[in-house]
Amino acid sequence: MEPKELVRFTPYESDIQEYARQDNQKIKFISFPMPDQYICRDNEKLLDFCLNLCKRIRDDQQKILVHCWGGHGRTGTIMSILIGIIFNLEADDAIKYNYQLKRQRLRVKGKTSSLHSRQCEQVQTVLRIYQDQQESFVEQEI
Repeated sequence: MEPKELVRFTPYESDIQEYARQDNQKIKFISFPMPDQYICRDNEKLLDFCLNLCKRIRDDQQKILVHCWGGHGRTGTIMSILIGIIFNLEADDAIKYNYQLKRQRLRVKGKTSSLHSRQCEQVQTVLRIYQDQQESFVEQEI
């Protein structure tokens, strides 16, 4: 989320901090600014961010919440990349899987939208970079 968006965003950080405190849980907010309705300009940086989240999920057994202003485009981009990495899916399958999961949400405001074409392209590009890195890593081991 961009800093200027925080002005119109419903502040929930203090509420979540309070819920975590009541439940004896630690919580950490991590920001990855990306313009509303756009993509990250640096695919490698986005991949590094997603790999960090994957480490938190897999290795550290952390629960994560990903959200942006509307919870569709930027959130969908990040979630589709995470799904692709974690479940070893191709980009199109990861995007479809994310869409199906999103349709199951309990509380939805408005329609459930899909990713913009440039966001789908970014998911494809980032997952291709990731897969190329994995193949290169395997070749180095052989």
